[in-house]
Parts: sequence; structure tokens; C-alpha cells
Amino acid sequence: MVDAGPGPLDSALVDAGPGDDDAGPPATGFAQRPSRGSSVATDEAGETLAVANRATDDVTIFNLSDMSVRGRVSVGNEPMSVVFSPDGGTVYAVNRADGTVSVVVDVAGETPSVATTINVGAEPGHIALSPNGSRAFVTSWVDGTLSIIDTASRSVSGTTTLGGNPFAVCVSNDGDDDDTDETVFVTDFFSRTVAGEREGTDTARVGRVFRLTGDLSTATEITLEPLAVTGIETAIDAANTSAYANQLYSCAVNGDRVFVTAVGASPAPFEGGTNFRQNIHGLVYAIDVASGAVDAGRTVNLNQLVAALSGEKRFAAVPDDIAFVPGTELAYISILTANAVLRVDFSTSPPSAGSPSGANFLGTGPSPTGIAIASGHAYTYNEVGRSVSNIDLPSQTTVDLEITSSPLPAAGSDEADALRGQRFFNTGLARWSTAAWVGCVGCHPGGTTDNVTWVFPAGPRQTVDTSATFNADGSVQRILNWTAIFDEIHDFELNTRGVAGGVGAVVSAAGLDAANRINFVGAGGVGDPANGFNVGSVAGLNTRDGAVEDWDQIEAYIATLRTPHGATVTEGDPARGRMVFEEARCQNCHGGSLWTLSERYYTPVVDGDLRLRSFADEGISSLGAVRPDQTALDDLGFDTPIIGNDANGPPQRHFCVVRSVGTFGAAGVGAHGAEELRQNGGNAQGVDGFNVPSLLGIGLGAPYLHNGAAQDLEALLDPAGEHLAHLRAGNQIFAPSATDVADLIAFLRTIDDSTPTFTVPADQRICPTGVVPPVP
Repeated sequence: MVDAGPGPLDSALVDAGPGDDDAGPPATGFAQRPSRGSSVATDEAGETLAVANRATDDVTIFNLSDMSVRGRVSVGNEPMSVVFSPDGGTVYAVNRADGTVSVVVDVAGETPSVATTINVGAEPGHIALSPNGSRAFVTSWVDGTLSIIDTASRSVSGTTTLGGNPFAVCVSNDGDDDDTDETVFVTDFFSRTVAGEREGTDTARVGRVFRLTGDLSTATEITLEPLAVTGIETAIDAANTSAYANQLYSCAVNGDRVFVTAVGASPAPFEGGTNFRQNIHGLVYAIDVASGAVDAGRTVNLNQLVAALSGEKRFAAVPDDIAFVPGTELAYISILTANAVLRVDFSTSPPSAGSPSGANFLGTGPSPTGIAIASGHAYTYNEVGRSVSNIDLPSQTTVDLEITSSPLPAAGSDEADALRGQRFFNTGLARWSTAAWVGCVGCHPGGTTDNVTWVFPAGPRQTVDTSATFNADGSVQRILNWTAIFDEIHDFELNTRGVAGGVGAVVSAAGLDAANRINFVGAGGVGDPANGFNVGSVAGLNTRDGAVEDWDQIEAYIATLRTPHGATVTEGDPARGRMVFEEARCQNCHGGSLWTLSERYYTPVVDGDLRLRSFADEGISSLGAVRPDQTALDDLGFDTPIIGNDANGPPQRHFCVVRSVGTFGAAGVGAHGAEELRQNGGNAQGVDGFNVPSLLGIGLGAPYLHNGAAQDLEALLDPAGEHLAHLRAGNQIFAPSATDVADLIAFLRTIDDSTPTFTVPADQRICPTGVVPPVP
């Protein structure tokens, strides 16, 4: 019937999977399909569903026959990945915040419980099993390792160092009784630098997948080259743009290939600005299991496939999981930013998206993070909705949009506001973008950073880790952006409008009409704003004149973010590295509760203007111990307004949190750093210094500096390298040995919210206190 041509009936038969409903239970102790980790999983028999409820620290077990809850089992902190044993009796749950795996037993019965907990690496990502279930494989996003668990003894039997940031893991299944001849694939979440290419370009980086065979002690690397962006828009096609594979969220073995999903980054400026259809793309790479070669015919830009569809569509900015109908090449991909699942047929050449029956996408609850398929149904876990969506594949319809998996917070509570803020942070729907093209999460996965150097109107800018915006208790906020040009989360409304192509949320009416936008910048624009860019208060203006509280709720969400845990595996001595840090006087810039001297030192006021107050007006008449060559104030004098333009122009920035330490114009080893140019080709802002970045999350943040000039911490801190001025910014005679540098790097990689901080010396702070922005 497949040869009779596409139609609803044919689609139903194909998507059910040959023999899928009648396969019956598997042979005891041996899986019939390849294994992979996800936030949601089904057992081999298609009878049970397990869901990792990250926010409530438990796992829900559902009966698939009627989607009733068999039990909810408390596990560790932030469970994010689950997988079943081959016999369906045990679920292994990865607890990200704890760095552990919970072993949940008696899952097939009425009283599932945790039998034991196994310690693995820092910030574990996903888990997968060997076909006979004797070994489990767990990635560590921070430590750069793969833990191998012996499931019989429930202990770690080995650890393989991979490097980078391992995240997704999947295992082949060739159907024989030999478990040692299988292949383990691990995605490196972040892309890697390319020799001879500069940051801020579309070919600066490549994706990487690790391939392990044999005793699994070493890995070979598979390179995912950038894809040309075509078929999106005529102007983009003509510009010959590309997107490189970054944020490798998931992998799945299907037949003789493994499929990897990624967020494609296209950071170069487009026609002197930004086109929201150009900067983020959902990608899928197909790799031959046996050889590790990339299959170009099945490697696709999902947005190109979606663009070819007619009717309502949702683009695939963040494809965070992929699953196949057994026995077919029909993939279902959960799209975090679109609240949707995209069907892709990889048997066609080229692959095609959408259903023959006409469904361009299948709706889910808010923020789907994983997908599993069993008996003709697909199930997604929706992190913000704390729910499961049930999709009937034969009819290509979502039959249950949201089935409760764990309780939502009480309406009106702080937790509810933060959860709603996470929903807005993740989505590309409604007022936040056009047809789900992009969301905040596209550049800030999990509220952190994508490590991409984007070219913005102010110049090249490495994405800042959002989780370092507020300190652990939310009482201290950093001044924002690399040149300290924003002082409120609400200022990013301009990104929503200008980069994401959304209506925005600073609006006079709740509808989605761009005419409702409040022009808070005013007639003076960027050079002379009324509110925004450190002048006035967008948040206050929205409270006074706005119709929605979305940005307030996004701020509430960001304030709850924890920073990634520090590494547990280092090559140097972190304790000694802390002493080296102090010897170098790094605390001059990197002290305080946020590991930066950059802290907002006033409360913004609607129409208030700090340009009307000078440092002298606020009692600042000395640089203290701040080196004159590290601040423009030495030349400008203390009659200078508190905020003002860089020598290379607007927007206004905070002089007192900016330090010049030799990083502007730094190109790094192999001239890798992005050129100091704005999107329009003008000279970039930052010639007078940069807003001191936080060290929270630094272990994940390569490359470093505003333009990505330092490829790793070794390059950044090399006494014989290009960044010596930065290395000696606090101590001009600092001359570390190789051991000192190794220990310092070890210490930096362990920094997180729990690390005791240093105090910024009082004579290194030159920001006024108690200042109130005057209203003209």
C-alpha cells in the first residue's frame, strides 16, 4: 500500500511501524532495540512509561494502556534522563544536580522504589544501556568523561576521558548475544574551534561526536562540518551563509545509522544587521554506525524542510530529542522552542518533513525536552508544563496535549512566576518570535551559554552565561552585556524585536500587534535614549504603561538559575590554584558574590538619567588603587557623567565596572578571535575596556574573552602567550610556573555557587553608592 502513493491511510500504516503493535514482550534480559537516554522512556514491551520530573526531583511511572500513574518515586536532585533495563523491571535515572544515578526497581509492580544511588561525574547529561543491560553509560557535561556502570554490582567500573562537554549517549544493538561488539556514541554538546577560521564567522567551528568501540577506553572523533543554509529565503540563499553544529542535544541509533540533533549557529552579520531567519537553525546529522562517516544525503537543515511546507508551520530552532518508529526511517523530533514535534521521513531523497495527511507539526505541552515511541504512539515530556503529551501516530494527531506528570506550583506563587518566565525564555511562539524561529534558550541552553561569538551592533560578543546574572540568593545583579550597556533584564526587549522578529512584551495591549509596542527608547534612538541602554527603566515603564508581566517573570526565572557545578576531575590542584588566584590578585576584578566587581549599584527609575550625574557629584574623586591604564576615567576626569559612550561610540555604558586589560583587538593563537567590527562594519565598542565577566560557569565557557580570542583556559593564562596583559592585570610581576598555571586552571574549573568567594578590595571599587538617577 505504500506504493499506492501518500495519503492518510498509508501514513498511518507506515507510522505504526511494521509489527510494532504485535511484537510482544522481548526475550528476558536482552533488548530488541538500540538504547538512548531521554527525559522520557518506554520499556521494551510498550507497557510502561517513565518520566524524569526535573523540577520536582522524582520519576513518574505510567501505565501506557490508559496513562494512569503507577507511582511517583523520589530520586535525586534534578533528574533529567531515564532508561529502562531490557526486562523492564528497572529504571535508571540521571540526577543532574547531584551527579548521581538512581536505580529504581520493581517498576513493573505497584511499589517502585530506589534501591541505590551511584555517584558519577559533575553535571551528568544522559544515560544509555548495552543491549543485555550489563553496562550503563553516563556522560559528564562538566568533567568531560563517560562513566561506565556495572549494573550487577551497581557501581562505576570505569571512566573514559573524552574531553569537551559530553552530553547525549546512545548505543547500537546488532541483535546478537555479544555485548562487546556494540558501538557507543557520545555527543560533545559544544562545537570546537577550527584552525585558520575566525570567531564570528559561519565556519568558525565544527560539531564533534565521540565513537567508542571495543574496551571503550578511547574514542575516535567524528567531525560535523557546517551546512550551507539554502531554501530559507532568497536573500539568505544569495548571501551563501552557513550554520555550524552546536548544542548537540541528542542522538539515536536507527538501523545502520546514528542521528544527531544540533542547534546550528550562523553568527556572521547579515546585510549589516540580523535576519532572525538566518542566525539559528535546527540540524540533524546522519552518521554510518560501522564507519563513522557522515551520510550527507540524510544530513539536513530542519528549517529548510519546514520552509518548504505550505500552511501554518513552526520552525525547528532547538531540536532537543529524536526517536524513530521501529523498523522505519520515520523520525519524530521534539522542538523545545516550538512546543511541537516534527515528523521527518529520512527514506526520501532528500528527506522530507510533515505528514502526508497534512500535519506540518504535532502540538505538545510547553517546552518538550524528550520523546519516546511505543505501539504507534509518541510521548513527549514537557518540562515547563510538567506534563506528558500523547500523540497518536497513525492519525497524526495529539490526543492528549497535557497529562500531568508532577504538580504545578500554586498559582500566584513565586515559583509559578519563575516557571512562567521559563516558558517565555524557552519559546519562540506568540510574541517572542515568528513561527518559533528562535527563543532565548537558543543561545542560552538551560539558562547558560552556547559559547558562540555572535557579531552584534556593538561588535563581536561571546554569549554570556545567563545563570551568572544574579548571585545565589538573587540579591545582587551584574551589569549586563560585554560593554555594560544594559542594566535590566527588560532591556533585552530590543533583542526580541530586532533579533528574534517578535512583537515583544513591552506593549500597551496584550494582543500580538506590533502597533502595540511601547517605544521606550524614544526619538533619540540608541545615541540618546529616553529609557533603555542604562537610561531610565524599561521595567518601571512597563509596570506603569505595559499590559503584560512577561519580562518580570523572565527575570524571576533567571534569578532562580543555579550555575553549573564545578568539575570533580581536574589535572591540577584546585586548592593550590586558589592560592595562585590570590597571588595574581585576580580578586581585584573577580571578587564578590558573582565573581566579578560588576554589580548594579543603584535602582533604575523611569525617565531617570545617570548622564546628569558625574562621578564628582557622587563624591568620587580618586581611582583608589585602580590602575590608571585600566579605566578611561583617568583621561576623562571625575566630572565625567556616570554613564557615557565608549571612544568608539554608543550605547552609553557604565565606566565604573569596565576595565581595560589588553583584550580589545586580541586575536589569539592563529588569529582566531573575531574582528573588532560592528554588524554595520564600523569599529566595535570596547576600545576603552569591557564589563568584567563573572567566573561562574567558566569551566564550560570556551572560547574566552568577548571575541573568543582565547580558545581555552590554557591559551588565556599562558605567560608566554598573547594575553599577558590580562594575566598580569592584578599583579604586574606575576610570573606563574607551568604548575601554577595548571593549578589555577584546576581551581577555575571548580568554581560554582558553593565556592567561597573573595572580597573585591575596597580600593578597587570606583562605583558610587546611594546614587539616585535624576529625572529631568
